[in-house]
Amino acid sequence: MMKMDREEFLKKQEKKELTKLNKVFKELDKNLLTANKALIEQAARIKALQDWLWLDLKQNGNTELFTQSEKTPPYERERATAKHYATYSKLYTSIVKQLVDLLEKTTSTTEETGVNIEELLK
Repeated sequence: MMKMDREEFLKKQEKKELTKLNKVFKELDKNLLTANKALIEQAARIKALQDWLWLDLKQNGNTELFTQSEKTPPYERERATAKHYATYSKLYTSIVKQLVDLLEKTTSTTEETGVNIEELLK
């Protein structure tokens, strides 16, 4: 797929994302933070996978030529990688939204949290 070691890349990206998310959600009540630790870790794993897929999409594109037999002309279809990327993107956004909503419920205003979901999703 790519010249970079996949496992090394995923581990590095997951650690980076986990650090970012832990920093953002450090204001959560300690009990809520403990209860949602697995959700935060899952978001970090999903983001790492999404970043890996993005590298592949940049290198190989969203579509590929496909044919079911040598007798039919090939046609362009969406690559499975593009579908997985879209799925991971939706999952990550959903998890982060859940966590931001939880954070906002435990503080009196959005301004107090300082969390901008659009910035977080970059």
